[in-house]
Amino acid sequence: FDCGYYFYRKADLFNKMFSSLFGEDDELGSNVGEYSGKLDISRPPPPRNATGLCGLSNLGATCYLNSLLQTLQYTPEFRESLFAVGEDELGVLSDVENADNSMVRVIPIQLQRLLASLSLVDQQSASVVDLTNSFGWSSNEELQQHDVQELNRILFTAVDSSLVGTSGEHLISELYRGISVQEIVCKKCGKISSREEDFQDISVPVSTHDTLEQSLEKLYVQCELLEAANQYHCSACNQLVDATRACHLEKLPVILTFALLRFCYDFNKGERYKDNSKLVFPFTLDMASYCKTPGDDSSSLVYELFSVVIHSGSTHSGHYTAYIRDVDNLGNWTHPEDEPVQLQASPETGSVDFINFDSPVELLQTLLQQMGGAATVNKLCKSMQDQTGVTWNKRFKKQYGPLNKFLKSNLNLFSVDDVGTVSLAAHSTNKDEARKETEDAVANVVQSASSDSSNIETNETNLPLIAEAALKIDESSNSGGNIGSSHDTGSGGTSKPKAKNRELPPIGQRWFEFNDTIVQPVTENHITKMFQGKQSAYMLFYRKQSLSRPSEAVANVYYKVPLGLQDYVARANELLRKERQSFDIAMNTIKVFVHFSQDYIFANGALQRMAQNDSIEIFNLSIDRRRPVIELKQAILQTADGSFHASKDTVLHIAKRLPAGLHLYNCVTGDESLPIMTTDIKDGSHLFVWDGTQVSGDVIAVGKELEPVLLHITYPGSNENTTRELSSGFSKHTTIEQLKGILCEITGVPQADILLSYFTTSGKNQNPVVTALPSSKLHCSLAELKFTDGQKLTAERQVKKGLKTLAHTVADRQQRIVTVCVEDRISPIPLNAAWPVASVDINKDEKLSSLKKLIFAKFGLTEVEGGGRLRVDDNNEKLGPPLYENQTIISANITSSCRVVVEPGLAPSNNQILLYFTLYPFTADTDHQEIMIDRRATVCKCCSLMTEQSKLEGKDWHLKKTNWCGEAAEDLSDEDASLEDEGLKSGDLLLIEAGRLPPKGFVRIMVHLFKPFPEPVNNKTTSDETNPNAGLLSWVSTTLQSWISSSTNTGENSKPEDCSNDIAAMTEPEGTKETESQSDGQF
Repeated sequence: FDCGYYFYRKADLFNKMFSSLFGEDDELGSNVGEYSGKLDISRPPPPRNATGLCGLSNLGATCYLNSLLQTLQYTPEFRESLFAVGEDELGVLSDVENADNSMVRVIPIQLQRLLASLSLVDQQSASVVDLTNSFGWSSNEELQQHDVQELNRILFTAVDSSLVGTSGEHLISELYRGISVQEIVCKKCGKISSREEDFQDISVPVSTHDTLEQSLEKLYVQCELLEAANQYHCSACNQLVDATRACHLEKLPVILTFALLRFCYDFNKGERYKDNSKLVFPFTLDMASYCKTPGDDSSSLVYELFSVVIHSGSTHSGHYTAYIRDVDNLGNWTHPEDEPVQLQASPETGSVDFINFDSPVELLQTLLQQMGGAATVNKLCKSMQDQTGVTWNKRFKKQYGPLNKFLKSNLNLFSVDDVGTVSLAAHSTNKDEARKETEDAVANVVQSASSDSSNIETNETNLPLIAEAALKIDESSNSGGNIGSSHDTGSGGTSKPKAKNRELPPIGQRWFEFNDTIVQPVTENHITKMFQGKQSAYMLFYRKQSLSRPSEAVANVYYKVPLGLQDYVARANELLRKERQSFDIAMNTIKVFVHFSQDYIFANGALQRMAQNDSIEIFNLSIDRRRPVIELKQAILQTADGSFHASKDTVLHIAKRLPAGLHLYNCVTGDESLPIMTTDIKDGSHLFVWDGTQVSGDVIAVGKELEPVLLHITYPGSNENTTRELSSGFSKHTTIEQLKGILCEITGVPQADILLSYFTTSGKNQNPVVTALPSSKLHCSLAELKFTDGQKLTAERQVKKGLKTLAHTVADRQQRIVTVCVEDRISPIPLNAAWPVASVDINKDEKLSSLKKLIFAKFGLTEVEGGGRLRVDDNNEKLGPPLYENQTIISANITSSCRVVVEPGLAPSNNQILLYFTLYPFTADTDHQEIMIDRRATVCKCCSLMTEQSKLEGKDWHLKKTNWCGEAAEDLSDEDASLEDEGLKSGDLLLIEAGRLPPKGFVRIMVHLFKPFPEPVNNKTTSDETNPNAGLLSWVSTTLQSWISSSTNTGENSKPEDCSNDIAAMTEPEGTKETESQSDGQF
């Protein structure tokens, strides 16, 4: 590292260093295609929760890194020693790109900034991106799960090397490095051979002993007898002799680290496994009995546990968390059973704060509303854990019982079907009412949090005051009271029950769980549950009990933080404040579209804009939704500029564009003192300004129950064999008798002689079916007949039985037409809105290129990236492959039950196929990518393109097929074969796996090295003494080469000179999973 200096331009050194080790319903007022809503409004990071402590964001699979970094943050000696290295020694990041190529120590600078952010920046979680970039990590490392023990060693090496030549060059060695001595005593002459070794952590077997003390006794107190086949060669006696071997601790570090060896290898099964055996570890550990010379002051060898890194899962996948003791009392600790369950407010409220829930009913109702009103029990539990960090079993089961039993005991609030889907009772009976109740509840929460509507600034947390308040609680006589967070916005109207009078743990003895972004208090009882099981302790961190903290460090987050870092944090907090304020304003500013009554007439069953005003853009207005309705009304009338004559009767109604025209709903100016957010006015709503009674002399019916339904009615024309069509809106409550009366005036056919027929579809091909309306349906309304917009009917004079009616003639014409549901994924849409959906009629013999043109015309699409392409949404997790546009509707199996999606991108040519691919083995955040490729391309070319698109480095990758359910299948071993020859078709999923495939004619074998037990040989060489495995390795190499050589020379025409090449090809490391599993230190 060039004398310890880390050059920013040499980040690839660290990249190479680490790469081998790390690899984790439509709302009123919204009109499709008319208003794009709130696009590109990123939500700023939420503030800290009630604990006042900051988590770390997971970049994909970096929980192992987060757990270690949080341990370093709450190791005061490490944090303060790192802060003590000044800017004059480390350099300035701004100098990195300067022409003089100044030497800047990027790793310690970024680590300083991260630790300062964890202490002082008011955000729920900090990002580790800048730190991982300083290591030279690529996105590949961030998306793969790794071992925290290896990371601990590598990170310390990197920090140690980057601090050489500074005042902190001995930081790691002074805090973490100890010395052990291995002694071998000859039982014949008594000669003692000793060797010192440095260590940063102590590896402890799990399965051999029940407690940590017993394991240490075995490692550092008991002696091993070297005899028989394991005799020791004494240099003084110059022969093999019996001897004793023992290891002792010569020097202990300030911070003592234990790595529990839970990952093992089963030689019989040839696979790794996790040892979930029980290993009890103490909170206070006396190391005097394990040291060679304890010394006079034995108290300096007493250690206290302060961090436990926990692994849950198996050897193939898992998750790391950390239980850490808050030595300096920087957090706000409450008993876990009294800690409020917190859920971040919906983005629609414009708030980044949290809402507290003490009742599981309110929490479940809110989660279900966020999930659309219904979800399976498993998904509901996962959502609860992901968003709140708590599980039902840990938090509520003791008081309320199992979740399924709780849901079934509250059937007035929840409904559970036979397949385990739970929904809100209100949602299952009346979706609109349930949504309205939820919106009102959210509005009340936001209104209470922003009672002064003129002040829209977000309150900023005062971190020192949080810590100071925590300290005062301990000093007060009334212990056990909860400290309210400055971000507590209530619990949705339910008063919070009083916490039990619990005794708080002493200062410095309070534990917190750090689970990526989520931080929550825990008790020591939680730690004792981590002795064994799938979720168990993996690393233990102890610090000397004799280390005392100064009083000024307690509850002081600014202690020993340099002024430069304080300025950096202050700028970050100011930026966050501005972002939250901007977000609050942006999310609470709504745009409404205003229609004035003088621009409209009533025609065809709905309000229609006058032709002379049709080219004039609809007036729109932006306003804060927390303002009262009266201000909105005044703003509208002021901007009308006298064109609208207002009166005391002027009102505002919600309007919505329907296929029949503009229709009015409820009035929003009943109580003009209410905030806009408490009404039905939403972002993008349409408002109609009028006198509340008439438009151009016509009385206007309002309300959802009087919505017009657009009907297409075909009737005979004036000439024989001609037809005419009427498209008009009719109220849902119009009866068939009333409809016939209207048609009587239009067609001239007496009402009693009119035959009305309507069309439905049936069968796989959705063929039209004609149904005549009998006289018994005369008093049925359109709503009762379930007629919807676009319903087709025919009106004709009744004919004699046996004659072909007009309805059947029209049906024959429609036989070749299919109505396709199409979805527009090209146009921008409002936040949290669904993609626009419409229907298109097309002849079944038409090609898909014609369908695309109709879809473009339907949604008004013009310039589309790549020309656009069509795909079928089959309700799976991903869309079907892009369709070939030269196919016909019939050959592509497009029916009226299909939903065809149009999206940006190139349509495939006849020789192209679309393949999905992802990295294997799978992780929790595995996502599928897709690639369009020629079906005649080779497997090797396909693999190269996929790794390039995934930004995977190197060429040591190969492809695997998958079976019907997406599981890994056989390798694509012939890299020269074409995709077509391998039977791959559009829509198939391939897996990218690390490792090269063996060349043609060779197979890949797994070799396990077993140590033999040869008879003692008196004439061992010196190299064998210093390297006891030298003879073994030589034996393995010789045996393998002779076996390969004999195999290669069996043929008559085999040449000796070719054998070496074959041996080299066979013995060259293949980089397979098996090889990697043996290189992680756990073989």
